[in-house]
Amino acid sequence: MVQQWISYLAKNPRQLFLIDSLGALFSLLFLLQIVKFLNEYFRIPQKALLLFLFLAIVFCLYSLTCFVFLKRNNAFFIKLMGLANLCYCLLVLVVMVVHSPRLSFMGIAYLIVEIIIMAGLTYLEFCVACLISPKSTE
Repeated sequence: MVQQWISYLAKNPRQLFLIDSLGALFSLLFLLQIVKFLNEYFRIPQKALLLFLFLAIVFCLYSLTCFVFLKRNNAFFIKLMGLANLCYCLLVLVVMVVHSPRLSFMGIAYLIVEIIIMAGLTYLEFCVACLISPKSTE
């Protein structure tokens, strides 16, 4: 099934930007709810939440801009998006490890789910980028 997704997205690479932007938007909306109403249950440090919010906005705008304006040379921009998502995963992991004594069970669970989803998306992005890379067609 994963291979089918990779094949589909390799034929329609712009769709990957749309998926990424919608994922970042969903993450942004959920993080806003945590910041405003739910952080007493998650206990994620405010500075980390604000950083995650900022990055979600940046990722959403980047992916949406690529989806709307990019017509060719998708591989480079998909790799860049994948690298950014990988760095985000590592950042979330560091926050989780450093602040684990403070985090609630819900906070740890949320961060683990965030890492799993982002790692899966990153894997798709790198696979698709490798398939559509100009070097792989030579």
